[in-house]
Amino acid sequence: MDPIEMQERFESELYSAQIIFQILDECIFDEKIKYRIKHARPFFNTMYVLIVDSLCARIIRLFDPATQGRNGMHENFCVDRVEKVVGKSVITDSDKLAIKALRKYRDKHLSHADLKTSTEELPPHQEIKNLISIAIDALHRVNGTILIHNGNTDTRGRRVVTRTTAQFNEIMTYGAFLIEHKDSDEYRSLLQDFHQ
Repeated sequence: MDPIEMQERFESELYSAQIIFQILDECIFDEKIKYRIKHARPFFNTMYVLIVDSLCARIIRLFDPATQGRNGMHENFCVDRVEKVVGKSVITDSDKLAIKALRKYRDKHLSHADLKTSTEELPPHQEIKNLISIAIDALHRVNGTILIHNGNTDTRGRRVVTRTTAQFNEIMTYGAFLIEHKDSDEYRSLLQDFHQ
């Protein structure tokens, strides 16, 4: 894989994770909209867990070893591979601690149903979300090394800006309004459209 292809692939992985993280952070449990979704809290709690678990699995795979399996037969697209190409590592000790905790969570709780680990208490999802934030910041720094390696002077890369928050808030407000007024005769025709 040449360095330009590597940059494009790495940015694709990073930005996909960043968008999911922003949706999680800004939409699902934004303090401003919490009151709007009180009737749907069980649904959003479940969505929160599913998204955090999915994001954990998606991000931690980028920190897997460059080769795995018998005799290193399986090659991974990951930070290790990028570091070998660019000749520089920007992963800090605090990054390594977060990555280690995320890897343990993925290996012990998401990927397997070991009897021993199934009886252990899971870390809170807010803690996992905070670890994911650290890992995403590390991935942005790695992306900066790829950009420098490929001759770019701006090492920040693109930060993803999503426009989903306003649309998501509108949908949640509308849904919460309908749920709150489900027994109201005044809004019955609106609710019939909603249920069809």
